[in-house]
Amino acid sequence: MHPNKYKASYKELSNWFKINTDYPPVLRKRIYYLLIKRLPDKNKKKLYQKPLFENYLRGYGEDNHIRGYSLPIKNKYSKNIKNKVSNLMSEEKHDRLINLINSNVNDDANYLINIINEEIKKVFFKGDIHTSMKLFDMYVNSLNAPNPNIFFRAGINAYRLGSFKKAKSYFNECNKIVQSYNKWLFAGCSYWESLLENSEKKKSKLLKKASKLPRTLYGQLAIEQLNISDPFTWRNYANQTEVNFSYLNENKIFKRAIALTEVGLYNHADLEIRNLYSKTQKDELNNLFYASEKLDLPAVLIRLGSKYYKKDLTLFMRGLYPTPDWQINDGYKIDKALLFAVIRRESAFNFKAKSSKGARGLMQIMPRTASKINNDYRLRYSKAYTLYSLQLNIEIGQKLLNRLMNSPNAKNSILDTLIAYNAGTTRLKKWKQSIYNVQPIVFIESIPIKETRWFVKYILTDLWIYRDKLQQAKPSRALLAEGKWPKYKNLDYKIIHDAKFRR
Repeated sequence: MHPNKYKASYKELSNWFKINTDYPPVLRKRIYYLLIKRLPDKNKKKLYQKPLFENYLRGYGEDNHIRGYSLPIKNKYSKNIKNKVSNLMSEEKHDRLINLINSNVNDDANYLINIINEEIKKVFFKGDIHTSMKLFDMYVNSLNAPNPNIFFRAGINAYRLGSFKKAKSYFNECNKIVQSYNKWLFAGCSYWESLLENSEKKKSKLLKKASKLPRTLYGQLAIEQLNISDPFTWRNYANQTEVNFSYLNENKIFKRAIALTEVGLYNHADLEIRNLYSKTQKDELNNLFYASEKLDLPAVLIRLGSKYYKKDLTLFMRGLYPTPDWQINDGYKIDKALLFAVIRRESAFNFKAKSSKGARGLMQIMPRTASKINNDYRLRYSKAYTLYSLQLNIEIGQKLLNRLMNSPNAKNSILDTLIAYNAGTTRLKKWKQSIYNVQPIVFIESIPIKETRWFVKYILTDLWIYRDKLQQAKPSRALLAEGKWPKYKNLDYKIIHDAKFRR
């Protein structure tokens, strides 16, 4: 199968395909296509059945993503509608646009308002916050259809300008209608309004609303403000005592998975567990979950954990926030909470992850960056494929995080480090010059690139959740809740060995 070395013959492929019927369908499909390609007689194609995925556990990451609200695709004319709105705004034909929205039914009106919100945000992120405020005020006061997205962004804009009374009004309006929208927006509106509330009773009520969404940035900050414990339970004693691997130990597929993990081929073992999922009875799924945890297979563990959504909160959270006990050759230079938070969001622990821009592996390392950090130009060209390696990817990723953290721009700031990791040091420097004298959460909401803005929110949230799982303090959360710039502190010296099964 090698492109320029030994090539398996049709006969060898055919024999393999017939014998290894219990292999993961994703592997069998590769052999199938190669086999069909080398058929001496195309009429024999009917002799081989194309492998079916059936109940094979596919995909990476969690089932129920908590993401920022995005524009819905209404129909095939959506692009034309967006262009029309953009043109009317650029030509400052605001009255015409307002009439267009107010004459539409609610769904279409909300869709158009979301487009307007995106257009005004472009002005805001360019730094012209006075103009963007005027636009927000004009549209909010003229539109009949209430929309929480535009209220939230208008509130952030007013807060930056020091118009706190106006900001509070916008966040209050956002809170009235946000329940049916995204969880992040719900928590955000409640938290921001609490910052502007003078009444301690009302402030506490708003923070409690936000704290009920602990897997969001503002839910975590609300928990800190209220000085309450995180609501997660990481150890399920009842289930833990019922673990029985006898059924699995007799299974040929499971034996292969064990053998693969013993030689460090976690990505291949991951495929075997996904394959086994389709052949496992419902009453054995708990054992498969615990086995995946024991074998340090975080990618499939996230997929399995998602299946416990609204069924078993403990296994749901343990699955979604795995803590594999991988032995790294050069050790952990960055503590596991931060490292796993980055890996979870960058690749969902998929060893073979590759972005459209060419970033590779667990920590999504660009070949060019890798070649500079390791002083090896081959990593940019002929050896770029080695970035899929667990050892090399984490080695370079840790070096990169350390370098960014200790740079003059970041100065050990966790926030600056994450921005530089995602968007680069040049952009970080530029944004710090243009967005100045603001609180750190205001800075986060003012990051011009949406991907970077959400990257920072996601990583900070996941970092604090991992800290909770590892029974560590959350100094960066405390600082951010106080309006101070959070610093990075390695807390791994406090980790105890059974962190996987915390509580």
